Amino acid sequence: MSAIAVTLGMGAGSASALPSISVSSAELRVGQTYTITINCDVRSTLAVAIDVDPYSAEPGQLLGGDLLTPNENLVATVQWTPSTAGAHTIQAYGCSSGAGWPDGRPPTSVLGVTIEPAAPVVQEWQQGSTYQVGDVVSYQGVQYKCRQAHTAHAPNWTPPQTPALWQQV
Repeated sequence: MSAIAVTLGMGAGSASALPSISVSSAELRVGQTYTITINCDVRSTLAVAIDVDPYSAEPGQLLGGDLLTPNENLVATVQWTPSTAGAHTIQAYGCSSGAGWPDGRPPTSVLGVTIEPAAPVVQEWQQGSTYQVGDVVSYQGVQYKCRQAHTAHAPNWTPPQTPALWQQV
């Protein structure tokens, strides 16, 4: 499971709510696409940068490749598909009173996320295939772990029909 750490309110003080960043899932994996949502406290342009020093965000490092403008509800969204596992920092600039594009100013909101490696691909069970102890297969949307090495000779050797060979994960 991944952990999401949130640090909010790094920008200049404002009487309204602090900007916030959220990600569309709590479990983040390499190669999956997520929606990042920024809730601003003022209407302005917004930049979302990934793994960038708070004082030197470059346009080429922005998610979506450009500045975003929050909608009438002061919300901006962008898609992100992480390509590397590990700790990442999502930073929003310019969506709080007195805080602008990172021209020497810190981000207005920061979200630390941990990206897990891509989920292993589980093969579908197939008649005629040879399985080793510990192999995991999928059968009708359910995963099973091989308990005994064998070759699935007959169509009735499916995981749910042969509990001596397969254990549901």
